[in-house]
Amino acid sequence: MDVLRPAVILLVEDDSSLRSMVATCLRQSGHSVLVASTPQDAISLAIEHAQDLDLLLTDVIMPHMNGKELSLRVTEHAPRARVLFMSGYTEDAIVHRGVLDRDVNFLAKPFAPERLAEAVEAALRDDEQ
Repeated sequence: MDVLRPAVILLVEDDSSLRSMVATCLRQSGHSVLVASTPQDAISLAIEHAQDLDLLLTDVIMPHMNGKELSLRVTEHAPRARVLFMSGYTEDAIVHRGVLDRDVNFLAKPFAPERLAEAVEAALRDDEQ
């Protein structure tokens, strides 16, 4: 597998320990990571870094706004940014409830650092097609 160039990733996760672990893994892979604990903080960061943002990595279920709504808001400001959703719920459960559409980039929690790296690379590669 070819290794992609380092990306600017906006990470949105309300669980502080998971947020810290994911940010560390992404940085160890060479990526620049913008970290937000709330959707509102993420939107502010997306506006500030709109030209540089390559990927939004967001939890699906969060207080005040779900990941799909957040992705629509972020990509309004950063339209070239790809989106990778993550959740402890299965993809089928989330699709069934209408929170996400099928065929989105999705990473099931819990995940190993290697799986995170693979999912990020796959989401970023979608941009090349």
